[in-house]
Amino acid sequence: MFGYLMPNYILEEEYKSIGKKYIEKLERNNKKIVSNNSKNVNIGIYADNDEWYTNIYNTISTVVFIQNAVLNYNLLNDRFLEFIKIHKIDANPSIFTYASIERTIKEFLKNDIILDLKFTNNFSYNFLLATELDIPIAIGNTTDYFENCNNDYLKKTIVVNAEDNPDMNKDIIENILRNKEKIKENLRLWKKEYDIIAKENIEKMVKE
Repeated sequence: MFGYLMPNYILEEEYKSIGKKYIEKLERNNKKIVSNNSKNVNIGIYADNDEWYTNIYNTISTVVFIQNAVLNYNLLNDRFLEFIKIHKIDANPSIFTYASIERTIKEFLKNDIILDLKFTNNFSYNFLLATELDIPIAIGNTTDYFENCNNDYLKKTIVVNAEDNPDMNKDIIENILRNKEKIKENLRLWKKEYDIIAKENIEKMVKE
């Protein structure tokens, strides 16, 4: 899918300049970094900035309500470190850019679920990539991915109605985790239909 839908990301200078010191700082703040424990729930939250529309801090807050949750995320700035420290979230930070598809795939595959609860979800690269990699994902209710490729089951299970309410979204996330296989099956059905439409649109655009 991402072969012909890959967007170009222009990363901010602040984002480009993040270095090894941030990882070391986070490791000092956390008493332990949890990994490779079958009882843990690995939750991926990835954004290329922390502007209001990404809803990133409300999304991270949701992790607090999930038992045995470990947050895998893309480190953006010092505010992330402080926020995670305050909420005492077990976390594994990474530094990467969406321009590196191989690294992005590697990061996504660490997770049991991806959270992409943006206020503006009309185009969600995270959703497309998670679907490509067969990873369950929760998304905001401004998505239009089900308009031409309808799937009532996915609309009822992975779309949240209150992106800024971590307590409410806890139940949706736990339900997704309980029904991972059925959700993945429906994502594959959705992807099959979406791939056909997307390819046709690309071919039509090229001809024009």
